[in-house]
Amino acid sequence: MLISAEPILALEPVDPCAAIDQRPFGMHPAMAFGLADRYAPARAAGVAWTRDPPYVMWQLVDPQRTGDPARMRWAGSARDPSIGKDRPFDFDRGMRDAVKSGLHLMWNIGIEPISEGYLQPGVWKPTDPAAYASFVRAAVRRYPEVEVWQVWNEIDLPATRRLTGFADFYRLTRDAIKAVNPAAVVVLAGSAGAFEYYDQLLAELGGRGVDVFDFHLYSDPLGGTLSAGEGYADIEANARRYRALLDNHGFAATRLWSTENGSFSGAVKVGPEGQEIESTATEADQARDLPKRWIVALASGVEKLFWAWGMTEGFGPWDDDLFDHTGLLYDGHGGRLGAPKLAYWAYWQMTRQLEGCRWRRVSRIKTSAPHARAYRCPLASGGDVVVAWWDTFRVPGWTPGTTAAITVPWEGATAISRAAVPSAASGAEVAKPEDAFTTATLAPRDGAVTLTLGADPVYVREK
Repeated sequence: MLISAEPILALEPVDPCAAIDQRPFGMHPAMAFGLADRYAPARAAGVAWTRDPPYVMWQLVDPQRTGDPARMRWAGSARDPSIGKDRPFDFDRGMRDAVKSGLHLMWNIGIEPISEGYLQPGVWKPTDPAAYASFVRAAVRRYPEVEVWQVWNEIDLPATRRLTGFADFYRLTRDAIKAVNPAAVVVLAGSAGAFEYYDQLLAELGGRGVDVFDFHLYSDPLGGTLSAGEGYADIEANARRYRALLDNHGFAATRLWSTENGSFSGAVKVGPEGQEIESTATEADQARDLPKRWIVALASGVEKLFWAWGMTEGFGPWDDDLFDHTGLLYDGHGGRLGAPKLAYWAYWQMTRQLEGCRWRRVSRIKTSAPHARAYRCPLASGGDVVVAWWDTFRVPGWTPGTTAAITVPWEGATAISRAAVPSAASGAEVAKPEDAFTTATLAPRDGAVTLTLGADPVYVREK
């Protein structure tokens, strides 16, 4: 009888996503840089999931490509060619602190293609596939708390799109993950928007082995009026397009997530390199945009959304670009380190008002007012949460104080409307969040309730 030396894959669950925490509230990343307790703001805001840097890279953990778990290092520092300097890393601490804070973990794993000597020239193939697979198995074995592993990220960017063979690289990595933890959720590298690239990749993968498909969308807080194709409503079109793509290639059971999704406040330059234009948005603009992204995503079949980038503003060295303005806490530019923006409190309010929803049954309600939207979120305990807003930035000549009325179905005996954004000029002014949101008691009549909408979205619950 022949005995194979290859690992035997255990039978994986039919749907590994069914076994993980179903809450859709993620952050990329949830850690607040520069604070003593890096996850305290995330705990307070109700964040459920974190996707944290740095990625678990072969060149960090096993720089000599030995494949020997005894020689692998899980903390230290190494040259990061993307920023041109050493980057510290401590995966043990990252896992420990996040789990202690009650967060669920999604980590990226793979090979940084900028580093030489780890991939064969021009192809997504490790220079030593066996050593690389050993590194992946060692990481998954060391960190059983990580429920979700993503195989690298945004491979459709111009810098990496030239490399071929990612389907084989994905299979190699996925099989190594599942060999150690068959229940792990494995996510395909997130899409930065090159639809045709993923059309070809999914065809090569042949309808098997992808638990979750991930797409990313930045950055306009005013619904795409500042930068076409980057507003919250564009989540609908992207979700439809990727869902059709997945179904067409045999991935009907693959879940859809968006682990990088967000918008900015302040003054930033957006657009193609060399053609940038400066756009400006207020803290309130960003805060109003935040819950819209979650609600539209859920209603479009996207099961988890991670706000990015990130809990704290600033992405690498400060250069005043888009990703230096997308956070929920200031990092010392524009506000003191750790000072919350209004969008932080919008997140805080969202997780409380939507807690207990049946996430996969969020649906849109028809409204008659132009530029107004309303959604129904059924509660597992009975009743609904209605989320509604009016995109006042699309209304010609709109001035603060002008309102629109919409009527939505309502079966409850009572109804309380709560604003999604604090009634403050900035997040730093919110001293007691429990009292910071405008509340109104409504009078249901004949199975409906009338909402008066201004610039801020509202949540309506029976209690």
